[in-house]
Amino acid sequence: MTTAGGKGGKRHVVGIDTTDPVDTLAFLAHWKAQLGANWDNLLDAAMADKGKVTTFAGGARMRLDEGKTPIFRTTTDAIHDKTLGGQRYTNTAVMPFGPIPGMEHGRFLEQDAMTAGRYYLREFLQAPGADAKAGLNTDGIGAVADVVLVSAHQRGGVIYGDHRTGSDAFFHMRFAALDNLKFLGPAWLVTSSCNVCATDLIESWTRLMQGEEGTLRGVLGYSGRFADAAGSVAYSLKFVNLLAKGRTFVEAWGESVEGNPVFQDIWAAICRPGAEADTIASLEAGVAPVTDPWTLNLVTRKDVTKLDAPKRKFDVAWMRKQRVTWATRLDKGNLLREGDKVEILVGGRGHVFDAENVVKLHLMCRRVDYPVLFDLREMFVVRGGLNTTPAKVTTSRAKASINRMRPALARPPASFDAFHNLWTIEVTGADDVVKLFLEVKKGAYARFPDARFTLWLRLAVDGERFALGGLHEEHEDAAIVCVK
Repeated sequence: MTTAGGKGGKRHVVGIDTTDPVDTLAFLAHWKAQLGANWDNLLDAAMADKGKVTTFAGGARMRLDEGKTPIFRTTTDAIHDKTLGGQRYTNTAVMPFGPIPGMEHGRFLEQDAMTAGRYYLREFLQAPGADAKAGLNTDGIGAVADVVLVSAHQRGGVIYGDHRTGSDAFFHMRFAALDNLKFLGPAWLVTSSCNVCATDLIESWTRLMQGEEGTLRGVLGYSGRFADAAGSVAYSLKFVNLLAKGRTFVEAWGESVEGNPVFQDIWAAICRPGAEADTIASLEAGVAPVTDPWTLNLVTRKDVTKLDAPKRKFDVAWMRKQRVTWATRLDKGNLLREGDKVEILVGGRGHVFDAENVVKLHLMCRRVDYPVLFDLREMFVVRGGLNTTPAKVTTSRAKASINRMRPALARPPASFDAFHNLWTIEVTGADDVVKLFLEVKKGAYARFPDARFTLWLRLAVDGERFALGGLHEEHEDAAIVCVK
């Protein structure tokens, strides 16, 4: 696996398009032509398994694995010949509603497949992985995209497709920020959408990008209305050309629309300090780690604004022989098997817990087509704790709203909420650390359909709140990979 923070190896780009894909096809084809042998389309490996690919009349090809979002390899339509000066582009992208969704809604896909695809896309956008055998994955296994292009509509923090009814929305920025989700793998997100960097969304981006675990270094977008798919092609091609000449991502983004009386004044970049210097060459070589994960810069044509937010007072981690991070989760000693012992650490970041504080840990499996709730008591034995005891640890059923359920169903049945995935821990001593000592039971993984799956931790501490939405302080970066 290669990630943006690593060194050497192939780099990967992926395109996600929920509208007319002409701009995405042109962008991806030009990316490969200009940036050469060091870059591959993330989806090429997944499309190499011919047994899983369907070919349609007209030459479009699709791979659609059950419960996942579709991959299409297609060519720009003849309707764009004049716009593109007679040039046609062929490439592969994630297209959850088909190659031309506004004109051919349902031609390639049944409604159930489109619904499942947009649910899956919520996770895939932030952790885009792929390989030939399994196709797409959201656990960062196989190749991982370093650069993600999203071409879609956006309104009020909701990213959606051509139908604009809400039924084809696939990412809600504010909900994702409230859930404290992170981009795990991508270094840069390039958007061909209106208002993605609008002022009212800055707080959400701040929440999505801050912290140690997330890999996203920058978002490129606009603070106003941008061109339609065909109209944006020229700017996309210029952006890639400038990257190929050695411009930074931020410079190339601004220069790509220079001379347009509207777009030149509304481009924006939200990035971590130091990421303003990122180029294609530095990304290929392996970018330097971010030294300040809690600060962002908003870069526009006019100025650079520092975006500060309070650091979290708490964090949570899985512990094996050492702390498990996103970067080390696949190390042999960090994989979690039945019968293994594991610790969960809740740290106060210098804040001391008070005796009688209550800590809540929500354990979740983000597999889209599988219920997220399961019985902790059937999976783990609580062997002991630090600043708590087994007698002070209880389990309960987590309350999950329909909007945040992971299964690819419009309205998950109430039976999915029949298990327990929340530990409630009563703190017994004043310290800046609380620990749980656990053991995985034999047979604990039987209910999970995959040979390898990821369990995530979300943290809430009573009385501690953050500004966005007034929810409990939460942390969902802590992941461990379980292996049968």
